[in-house]
Amino acid sequence: MQAAAPDGDPAPLTGFSDAQRLEAIERWRLLRPHLEDHVPLAQVAGFCGVPERTLRRWRAAFQAGGLGRVFK
Repeated sequence: MQAAAPDGDPAPLTGFSDAQRLEAIERWRLLRPHLEDHVPLAQVAGFCGVPERTLRRWRAAFQAGGLGRVFK
């Protein structure tokens, strides 16, 4: 996985395989209701079947470096 650039820009997805890019986008799709619509993570977890703790980890990675950081 690529790290964020020294200037703090998010890591691009260009270094990922197609499968990794698809997985990062899917993780974003699951997080989007929480990040954009302020749906509680517990509710998102219940709806999508992903543990809340995992969603919290993905959210922290996204907030730290964008979509490229969601895939770890």
